[in-house]
Amino acid sequence: MKRLLLAISLLVAPCSHPQAADAPRPWRADHTTGTVGFSGTHAGETFRGIFTQWENTIILDPAAPANGRISARFVLSSARTGNAMYDGTLPQADWFNVKAHPDGTFVSSSLNENADGTYTVSGVLTLRGIAQPIRFPLSITPADDGSLEVKGEFSIDRLAYGIGAGSDPTSEWVGRNIGVQLDLTAR
Repeated sequence: MKRLLLAISLLVAPCSHPQAADAPRPWRADHTTGTVGFSGTHAGETFRGIFTQWENTIILDPAAPANGRISARFVLSSARTGNAMYDGTLPQADWFNVKAHPDGTFVSSSLNENADGTYTVSGVLTLRGIAQPIRFPLSITPADDGSLEVKGEFSIDRLAYGIGAGSDPTSEWVGRNIGVQLDLTAR
């Protein structure tokens, strides 16, 4: 149960929200202690990027972890790949469309601990105003310094969110599946 609380808190840096006096103090990770990344292919070559701005809200009753919830927000204009062409294209209307939809969000619907000690998180990811269900695993490893290392990885179908649907609707140039990687350290 304690590991579940820690895993949930680690997804992204927290927003300011009042907590009940008996609510547990969550562990924290942010862009300085973790990475929310993405990857895919363009013209047969792999590209990788990160979001440099993200935050979350976590509601969890340690006595009933299955009732826990995560809501996360990430700023789409903060996507960085290190490639000027990609970084210039991603904010445009056909891709992330940051003028109309500046943020992506995730809201969990369930959190389940697996027999092997990992967790399965289910919820809805919204990009470009399009909401799609998603499930992903989290692994948690306690570190010698008292922090926790949390890793998760999943894939999304960019066309299901309308990302690049106008300029590359058949995925001829940009792969249809985009990987999302969570690599966080919580303290």
